[in-house]
Amino acid sequence: MIKQSWWMAVALAALLAVAGGAERARAQSGPIGLTLQIENVSTGQTGTATARFNRRLLPCGAGGSAPLCTDPVTGQPIVFNEGSVLNGNVVFTISDASVATWDAAQPNPQAGPPSATAGFVATANQIVRRCGFFPTTGLPGVGTPAAPGPIAGYFGGCESVSAVYRALRPGVTQITVTFIPDLPGAFSSRAGFPANAGVLLALFAGYPNPTDVKTLEVTGPAPAGDVQLVAGCNNVTPAVTEAAAVFGARVSPPAALVAVWEHRAATNTFVGFSPLPGAPSDLPGVTRLRPVFVCVTAAAALTQPPV
Repeated sequence: MIKQSWWMAVALAALLAVAGGAERARAQSGPIGLTLQIENVSTGQTGTATARFNRRLLPCGAGGSAPLCTDPVTGQPIVFNEGSVLNGNVVFTISDASVATWDAAQPNPQAGPPSATAGFVATANQIVRRCGFFPTTGLPGVGTPAAPGPIAGYFGGCESVSAVYRALRPGVTQITVTFIPDLPGAFSSRAGFPANAGVLLALFAGYPNPTDVKTLEVTGPAPAGDVQLVAGCNNVTPAVTEAAAVFGARVSPPAALVAVWEHRAATNTFVGFSPLPGAPSDLPGVTRLRPVFVCVTAAAALTQPPV
């Protein structure tokens, strides 16, 4: 009886951890949702790929129709990560290593060639990050508080993991992330598990491994001198870090400038600056080699300093 109550306590903890968002997650990709966020970069620049688990919008109130909570500073919806619940490996893959590679796979005079870390080796196309502590071996079993079985070692997980990539040349490639849990049979068969594990494993069985994919766009180095702009929004890589108003003043004629927009990958939102009277502006400045959109009403020129 003691053994079964300890097992059920572990199961209950896992049930509570996923119950709040399990039904919403099931409608998407299963009890563990996985979202990949990346940063578009320029040649020679590094960016970060971040895998976030069960990312949710925060409702302000009870019920399915409750409004979303917003950040009073940015006005954007507040999001949070419920976490993965399960421990496992997060595999990041770049489809075209001639466009970008994982930064840890590149040798340098200080570090030398890449080496195995926690059993994994970074390559140009693939890198692995741990979510939760390192794998437990053996099938889950029943235990007691004094001598716990290994089942507890499969739970804990993480909120997010990240990997850094380096852009090599202008182009487009795919970055894919996949979560592979340590729990044997998770997202597939329940064979080999204790009979009383059914309620717990039913939350995970029958689903594919969580995965997500994003398109990475690598732009060329920032041009110096005059950049010719056409009417509309032009993708420009700043050659300097400075205040948005100063950067906007580089557009000639000044009356043509409508706005400068920058994409924030972490929140998948845009922040912008506009010289127009009364227009909202929440972009304090531009960053060297971080692409922005310069929107103009007619043909214009943007003068950039040497890189």
